[in-house]
Amino acid sequence: MKKAAIWNGHFDNLGDQLMMISIIKRLKKRYGDKLQILIPEKKKLGAEVLNQNCFFIYKYKKSLRQLHRWMWQRMSGVFFSDIDIIFDVNGYWLGDPWPAKNMEYINDKLARFKSESSLLILMPKTFGPFTNTRNVDTLRRIYEMADLVFSRDSESYNCLVQLFGNEPKHQLATDFTGSVTVNDHVGTEARASRPDTVSIIPNCRMVDKFGLSTGEYVNILQHVIDNSKKNSYQVRVVLQELDEDMDILRLLTGYDEMVMETNPLKTKQIIGQSRFVFSSRYHGVVNALSQGVPCLTFGWAHKYRHILEDYEVSDLLVEKKDMEHIIQKCQYVITEYDNLKIRTNKGAQKVKDRENRMWDEIFRLIDHKIIP
Repeated sequence: MKKAAIWNGHFDNLGDQLMMISIIKRLKKRYGDKLQILIPEKKKLGAEVLNQNCFFIYKYKKSLRQLHRWMWQRMSGVFFSDIDIIFDVNGYWLGDPWPAKNMEYINDKLARFKSESSLLILMPKTFGPFTNTRNVDTLRRIYEMADLVFSRDSESYNCLVQLFGNEPKHQLATDFTGSVTVNDHVGTEARASRPDTVSIIPNCRMVDKFGLSTGEYVNILQHVIDNSKKNSYQVRVVLQELDEDMDILRLLTGYDEMVMETNPLKTKQIIGQSRFVFSSRYHGVVNALSQGVPCLTFGWAHKYRHILEDYEVSDLLVEKKDMEHIIQKCQYVITEYDNLKIRTNKGAQKVKDRENRMWDEIFRLIDHKIIP
């Protein structure tokens, strides 16, 4: 049996979990029992469909190398050398916003896998910007190791083309979690649909990466809550990151409900039941738009602008941090709701078609190299 490892995801981040779920579902449907799937930690991904034929990779510690390898073999029956395909799932870790030592650490891990395996696939990512030559050197090593590289927006794609030229292995894609459906995997205990609800999804990166103070960001979210209540909406605050965003949540008041689901499919379903969404989390945006729910997007990196372009609703980008602009955007969604709903649904179908084309490329490579 061939083996695939899904690596570099974080279980506290529900968006990362959705990416893992998407890969596992696609691989299971295509290859069934021909492929054993390994995931990063011994935790559930919120769906029974994932529990069969999925094994767990213990975190590697250099000082415990032999013990680690023994534990991994006892748990999953494989060594590094047994892995045939590595899917790097992390959506944004290559660029100047991230510490150079973190990029180098992950590069070393990938090199350890890649030196003893067949394929490395970098799933759709945001790349850049790159002004630090140390980061460029690390990126070059990773790029040269990879067999397929997917940029998830045109800005990231052009960044790599400028550095490495045009290569067939590097392709433009989009986020690949939109096609993950929830109806078949979320139980009846999930919340009832609330068409009068606005969901707000905070992100601590707006403070440590975008440059807002905690007080400034909380004040913006509080104005969205207050404006929504003024327009007779119920307000949910939904966490997509269950650890780091808690500090933001604790400072908000006046909302009607708080959602801290550990099951990413339930969280996606809850977001899909909203009238509209205000999100600073990338996969909060995708969870809304992929289900036809308009989403005002207030983000800290170019990936937010480009995902709205993919769904053909660029006018839902919150471009300024002043209150007047933000409240105008909220009112815009309320008055233009029907038109936005139609456009969002059309955009969602186009994104799903692009996802399918990306998977065609991945399967073509795997069928040729690993599972003929």
